[in-house]
Amino acid sequence: MSIIQKILDLMAQNNISAHQLEKRLGLANASIQAWRNGRGKPSADALAKLSDYFKVPVDYLLGVGLYGKLNIVEENLDTILSAIGNCEFQDMQEWLYKQLIEYLRIVKKLPILNVIPFLELFIKDINYDEETNELKIHWNFK
Repeated sequence: MSIIQKILDLMAQNNISAHQLEKRLGLANASIQAWRNGRGKPSADALAKLSDYFKVPVDYLLGVGLYGKLNIVEENLDTILSAIGNCEFQDMQEWLYKQLIEYLRIVKKLPILNVIPFLELFIKDINYDEETNELKIHWNFK
């Protein structure tokens, strides 16, 4: 998900218009519209203000660190569900499904992604292999 899409989602979840947000954060008029139309991106200062206002980490807005992994998870959910389904440990498999369902439930309602650090518990690393066109998931428990 792009930075602007995350901002638009946060605005919708918080029921605030672009004009209202620009006014509250001291941004130039039509800044958000310009970002939406691809005529620029939020500055570091704007990102800091957005992060503070919406109470989300700047890393979430940028999609880096753990949040970059979360973007990969969201984009490849079917593959991840299949991998969990192939897990050899029944108890672990059930726990992973429950955690993933809770993650999806929470993310649909809340932009604050610090509620899902469980991803670090079971996904060590996620890589896309361009040669085989496959998503490689390295699990912590294997």
